[in-house]
Amino acid sequence: MVADTAAGSGAPRVHLIRATCGLGVTQLIGWGTVFFALPVVAAPVGQAFGIRPETVFLGITIMLLINAFAGPWLGDLVDRYGGRVPMAAGTVMTSLGLAILALAADRLAFWAAWIVLGVSAPLILSNGCYPALSQLAGTRSRQAVSSLTLFSGSAITVFYPTTYLLDEAFGWRVTFLLYAALHLAVSLPILLAVLPKRAGSRHRRDAAVEPALQGRRQRVVALCLSAVFALHVFIANGLALNFIALYESLGIERSAAVTIMALAGIVQMLTRLVEVLLSGRYPATVTLLISCALQVPGLLVVLVAQGPVGAAMFAIVCAVSNGLMAIARASVPLALFGSQIYGAGHGWLTLPFSIMSAAAPFAFAQMMAVSGPIASLQVAVGLSTVSFALCLTALHTWRWQPR
Repeated sequence: MVADTAAGSGAPRVHLIRATCGLGVTQLIGWGTVFFALPVVAAPVGQAFGIRPETVFLGITIMLLINAFAGPWLGDLVDRYGGRVPMAAGTVMTSLGLAILALAADRLAFWAAWIVLGVSAPLILSNGCYPALSQLAGTRSRQAVSSLTLFSGSAITVFYPTTYLLDEAFGWRVTFLLYAALHLAVSLPILLAVLPKRAGSRHRRDAAVEPALQGRRQRVVALCLSAVFALHVFIANGLALNFIALYESLGIERSAAVTIMALAGIVQMLTRLVEVLLSGRYPATVTLLISCALQVPGLLVVLVAQGPVGAAMFAIVCAVSNGLMAIARASVPLALFGSQIYGAGHGWLTLPFSIMSAAAPFAFAQMMAVSGPIASLQVAVGLSTVSFALCLTALHTWRWQPR
C-alpha cells in the first residue's frame, strides 16, 4: 500500500526512517571525529610532533585530497552494488586511521594516519552515504538525503565541546582512541543493521528521480555549480577549521570561541531542520540561491562589528549559509542528474569542492599567519561575491528554455 511505502515506491516508510536516522548517526560520528576534532587540539598535536599548529591542518588536506579523487569512483561503486559493504569497510578503516593517529610516535606515522583516513572518508561520508540512502528512498530521495544533513550539521555542536573536554581531561591521544572505538562500537553495527545485504543498486523506473536537464545545458550548469560549491566550501571550511585562531587573533578567548562555535552549530542544525520540513514546497535551487546570497553579508559582519558580538553574529549568519549549502550540495545534484547516476554524478560535481575543501584549512591558516585576519576575511568576501555571481548564472541557465 502507498501508505506503507516511501511515496509509493522505494523502501517501506518505517525502513526508510530507520535507515535515515541510523545513517545520520554515522554521519554525526564520521564528521565529528575525522573533521571537527582536530581543530580543537591542533596546538597540543603540533607540540607533540614539533610542527606549527597551522601545519597540522595538512593532515586534513591530505585526507580530503584523496577523498576528492576517489569520490567519483566510489560513488559509482555504491550506485552499482549498494552501500553496505563499502561503508562498513570504510568504518573499519576509519577506526584504524584514528588509532594510528592516537598512537603516532613521529611525523611519518601522523601523516600516514591521514592517508588511511583519506581512503576511508569518501566511504563513510557523503559519497557513500547519500547514494546508499537514495537507493532506499526512491522518489523521497531529496527529503531523505537532506535529512542526513541534520545529523552532520550537528557534528560541530557535539564534537567541538566534547573534544575540548576530553582533551582537557585525558589528552588528545586518548580522545582519538575513544573516537576510534566509537566507530567500531556504534557506527559499524548501525550500518550492518540498516543497510540491506542486497541493496537495489538499479533503481526501478517508478522509484527513480529523473534528471532535470540533459546535454549541453546540464554540462554548463554542472560546471557553474562545481565552481560555486568549491568557492563556498573554501571559505566555509577555511573559516570553520580556523575559527579558534581567528577569534583569538581578534581578542576573543579560546573558551568563548568554542562556545560561539557550539551555538553556531545549533543554529546550523535548526536551519537544516526548517529547510527539510519545507523542502517539498520549493525546488532545491532556491536553497542554493539563499545560501549563496547570505555568505557575503555574513562575512561583512565581522569586518564591520568586531569583538564578541560581531563574532557571534558572523558565526550565526555563516552557520545559516553553510547549513543551507550542505543541503543544496546533497539535493541539487540529485535533481540535476537524477537518482540513477546520483553517486557518480555527485562525485564528479563535487570533485573541485573536495579539492578546495582539502586546500582550505591549510591555505586559510597560512593566509592568516602571513596577512592577518582582516586581510583574510577581505579575500573571503571577494571569493564569496564571485560564487554568488556563478550561482545566478547556473540558475539562469537552468530555467532558460531553448526555443
